[in-house]
Formats: sequence, structure tokens, C-alpha cells
Amino acid sequence: MKKVLLSLVGVVFSLLVPSSVPASSRAFDGITSYQIYYDTVSEKIERDMKHYDLVILEPREVTKEQVSRIQENGTMVLGYVNVLEADEWNREVMNQLKAEDFFYRDGKRVFFPKWNSYLMDLTSPHYQSILRKDMKVQVIDKGFDGIFLDTVGDIDDQHAHDKNELKAQRKAYVEFLKFVRREYGSIPIIQNWGFSTLADVSAPYVNGIMWERFEYNVVQDAWSQDRIDELIELRESYGVDVFTVSYENEEKSTAYAREFGFIHTHEPNYYNQWTY
Repeated sequence: MKKVLLSLVGVVFSLLVPSSVPASSRAFDGITSYQIYYDTVSEKIERDMKHYDLVILEPREVTKEQVSRIQENGTMVLGYVNVLEADEWNREVMNQLKAEDFFYRDGKRVFFPKWNSYLMDLTSPHYQSILRKDMKVQVIDKGFDGIFLDTVGDIDDQHAHDKNELKAQRKAYVEFLKFVRREYGSIPIIQNWGFSTLADVSAPYVNGIMWERFEYNVVQDAWSQDRIDELIELRESYGVDVFTVSYENEEKSTAYAREFGFIHTHEPNYYNQWTY
């Protein structure tokens, strides 16, 4: 999307977003280091977390007491929420789903073998109710500081060629974000991927955007450079901080991210192995 269009979007948003919904604020001021970890939190790992300003955790792998102790050491703790996909391993969620909650293409459920997960239909009121309830039990009630919304990028990736469906899924996503803001106020939110969705609808409601595989040798192409420019503009307009992740080429990737004021982490073992 051209910078001119982004500016127009900003004007429209300023007119449409209700005053009761807070625009994105710099919730992550002072955050310079973070790590993502989705496995069991041992006592040693819990102690190690004090070396990071922020951690993103799978809430089913941590207790309320652990969250509190991590926070006492000065670390902000965000809880993982899978927005657009249902994981086969998560039977607690899977057992609540109805046929109407899944997204269908050519009459079949969309399944991602790599992740062993299904694409969900965010326009389903029943699915939204499951998502909201699970987030409250697993993230809010355990005292997490904020929320990490994963798989939002599926909105762009899976529906880009169907304008009506894209619009419907984005509308449903905004409804979910508005619910979070009504219920939990200014709680910090990071959205994973979904750059076009961020620019078009969600920037006023989130505090951060994550860009995975932000690696020096990967992000030199024209598409990536355009996205960098757009994200910088959205940060200036809405205060949306940019979190980046690299899996390779740590030194160059970290330095390049910091050139733009992005908050970077290097995850050579992805997210199921603690790397401190």
C-alpha cells in the first residue's frame, strides 16, 4: 500500500474510532529485549527471565503464581492467544468447536499440516465466544500484563483473493479487538503478522506488530522495504511498536532491526527451547 493511502487511512480512522476506545499508546516504552517461549517454565527458566524486559509465553505452560514471580523480577509477561487457528493438541478448545466455527474452502475445512491446525472462521459468534472465554481464563485470570495475538496474518494470507471474505474477517477481528478494549482497557496487545490488516483496520487497537523471520538477507527485497516504511509510518501515527524475530544471521539482523528502532530478538531454536 502506498504511503499516500496510509495517510488517508489514518484520517479515516481518526473519524471512525470511538473516543471510548483508546488509540495505541507506547505501551512498550523502555522495552529493548524480549524472548518468545512456548514450553514448560522450569524454576531455572523462570529465574533467567529476569534478564529480559518482556517474555511471550504459552499460558497453558505457566501458572498464575509463576506469572506473578516473573513480573516481580521486572519482566513484562504477555500471554499467547491463537486467533485464526485451532491447534489439534489443544483439546480443551477443539472439544468446544462446532462445524460452523471452521473456515471451509471448496466444502472442506482448511487444514495446515505443518502446524497441525485448522483455519477458523472469525465471523462465527460461537467461535468468538470460545476465543474470548479462553483468553479470559488463560491470560487475563492468570494476571498476564498483555496479550500476544498469533496467526492474525492468516486474514491476509488466506483471504487476499476474496475481497468480500477479507472484509468480513477483518470486521470480525476488529469486533474482537473492540471487545478486548471494552473489557480490559489499555492492556498491551501485540499482533503477529497481518501487515495489511494492521494498516487497514487494526492499528488503532493494538500496541505492537510482530515480524517473524526479519533476517538481514531476507528483508532487502522491495516488498520488505515497503513494509518497513509502512510500519515506521504506522508507528508514528498510532504508536504501534515493531517487534522483529530472526532465526539466522543474528548479528546483521539485530543491527538492521535496531537501525529502524525495532525491538528485536534472535530465536535460533524457535520457541520451544529456552535460549538464555
